[in-house]
Amino acid sequence: MYFTVKPKNRYIEVKAKGNEGIVTFPTFIPGSYVIREMERNIVEINGIRISKNKFYVKDKFSYLIYAASPDQREAISTNDYLFINPPAVFPFQDKSDEYCVELLITWKINTTLKRKGNVFCADNYNEFADSPIEASPNLKLLDVDDNHAVSTLDEINIEKLGKIVNIADSIMGIENKGKRYLFHFRRSDKNYGGIEHLNSSAIVVPWEAKEIERIFAHEYFHRLNVKQLIPADLNIDYETETYSELLWFAEGFTDYMSWQIVSRSNVVEPKDVAKGIANSLQTLTFPGSKRMSLAESSRTTWIKYYKRDANFLNSAISYYDGGLALALYVDMELNGKGERIDTLFKKLERKYTAEQIFSTIRRLGVDIEDLV
Repeated sequence: MYFTVKPKNRYIEVKAKGNEGIVTFPTFIPGSYVIREMERNIVEINGIRISKNKFYVKDKFSYLIYAASPDQREAISTNDYLFINPPAVFPFQDKSDEYCVELLITWKINTTLKRKGNVFCADNYNEFADSPIEASPNLKLLDVDDNHAVSTLDEINIEKLGKIVNIADSIMGIENKGKRYLFHFRRSDKNYGGIEHLNSSAIVVPWEAKEIERIFAHEYFHRLNVKQLIPADLNIDYETETYSELLWFAEGFTDYMSWQIVSRSNVVEPKDVAKGIANSLQTLTFPGSKRMSLAESSRTTWIKYYKRDANFLNSAISYYDGGLALALYVDMELNGKGERIDTLFKKLERKYTAEQIFSTIRRLGVDIEDLV
């Protein structure tokens, strides 16, 4: 499919070319486990609605999207800034087709999509959906090194970020040379955290936030854990909930590794690393940690973690905090045997199951099966 985008203040006009038939707008964003109903932002479309997120259209059609979300999982358009997470704006037909977007602006544009003249393309919808687009006349591209850069309107400590990616790459031990990685970074009124993508990540922190290194470490480590080492049960479906029992490893172990990265790179003081880990561990003192397993916490994220209420810690456990605690235990046990947790990631298969994680750790001399 081919999309032509004209951004306006709070809206995005889109002209699309595809095949006459049904187009589907995603209802959720991969990496964020809640049904967001992005199709709610469709203001008008010249097509016939056949369900909440499906429309029958001609081979050429247009639509208008409301785009005013500061959350980097969605889309925002102002008089001088545009950020698009593609599933929040663009529908799909055959996901194996090439998908391209042309932006009718003269602004600076940063994205990991392949550039073809003034058009940005991906070989398929999954790759297209995993490649945010950011644009502004004031947008900067700050090189961290030959293979990493930051797309931002704001200031950031490039030296610290360079240390983070160097240590992370040494831990991950994967072939990233020559593969450009882009951090989309901006500040906003509140903490929206980060979300991982194939060759990029998008991070939004509050104006006043100072200690932001760990969120960069967390999202960057997803380059390995989730994007190259993939939970076998984490199948992408843009319309329905995708249940996984492995988020305690995909997110919780990644969270622990983010503390390892900022510690080893000396960008965060040891006392602050210890305090951060302790803050995660203290949530496990609530009754929910005895009432819910880490596997169930992963499965129920759609209705529990992403919809936390005042009773959450009494009835459930965070797979981030529980997974971090388990990773800490594994690392301490391995340290006693002259190993590090890094070894685990080097021995996992590309698509890992819970049993494969258990057996790999067991071969290293630690048994965690009963703890999950």
